[in-house]
Amino acid sequence: MAQFIVEGGFGMFPTLLFGFLAVAIGVLYALRPQRRGTLLASMSGTTLAAGLLGTCTDVMATLRYIDRGEFKEEPFKIFLVGLNESLHPLFVALVLLVFAGIFASVGSLRAARSPGATA
Repeated sequence: MAQFIVEGGFGMFPTLLFGFLAVAIGVLYALRPQRRGTLLASMSGTTLAAGLLGTCTDVMATLRYIDRGEFKEEPFKIFLVGLNESLHPLFVALVLLVFAGIFASVGSLRAARSPGATA
């Protein structure tokens, strides 16, 4: 797991931070469904944005490295390896958003089944 984070580069850290916050807010919403939906939505959006930004900066770094031409391997092979590593932040963001979404769904279901819920 540590190697996965290292390969993802600096963009992994904000993605993990915002993603874990989104999951924590989702857990709180599942346990006590109140008016946390807006906070969960905004933190989920921030997580996705951080993952996309990390992916973009990593792809740019890969292309900058290829542009220098200081390598002995084929440029296409280097691009594919770089693209693989560049997608790590987006992958982590999507996985954490799936978990946050599951908890948000549980909270919404509990809120709908509560005695004072309106149809």
